[in-house]
Amino acid sequence: MICVKNILNFNYEELKSEIENMGWEKFRADQICDWVYHKKVFDFAKMTNLSKVCREKLRDIYHIQPLRILEKRVSKKDKTTKYLFELEDGNTVESVLLFHRNRITACISTQVGCPLKCAFCATGQGGFVRNLETSEIISQILTMEKDENVKISNIVYMGMGEPLLNYDKVIKSVKMVVDPKMLGLSQRHVTIST
Repeated sequence: MICVKNILNFNYEELKSEIENMGWEKFRADQICDWVYHKKVFDFAKMTNLSKVCREKLRDIYHIQPLRILEKRVSKKDKTTKYLFELEDGNTVESVLLFHRNRITACISTQVGCPLKCAFCATGQGGFVRNLETSEIISQILTMEKDENVKISNIVYMGMGEPLLNYDKVIKSVKMVVDPKMLGLSQRHVTIST
């Protein structure tokens, strides 16, 4: 069977519903969230507190797609790290990790390109390709956390694209970012820049 559903597109309530529809107990959603969002494990086979049958069934129906890092540049001055990620369709987006004394901030993208063409921004010069899926927004955070082995404390939606032109996916990702079962950030630590 072809994996057709990226599990990172489901918020906690949707994931619980998916699990219940398979006839499983709701707490399985908690276990999956713990593996993915807290332990950064993206392979169902490694989720060892799930039965082998559960892991195989999950693998048959879902996939977890972390982003492929095409390029990573680290500033020698302040450790700021710029990522170029490849999406499943071959398009690319950029994200940035900013290291401060008492926090780590991720600047994430919401679109491939941008339709606004603001004079001060280089992203719009390349044109607009498409909106990111919720899973692609969340994957930026998870991939950077796993790559750097850090817990991001602040998220700014200030990367490529205009967040409010991808409103539904951005708001869904924000709710997943602040959900304690998922990334668990405080709402005060999330900024949408428009």
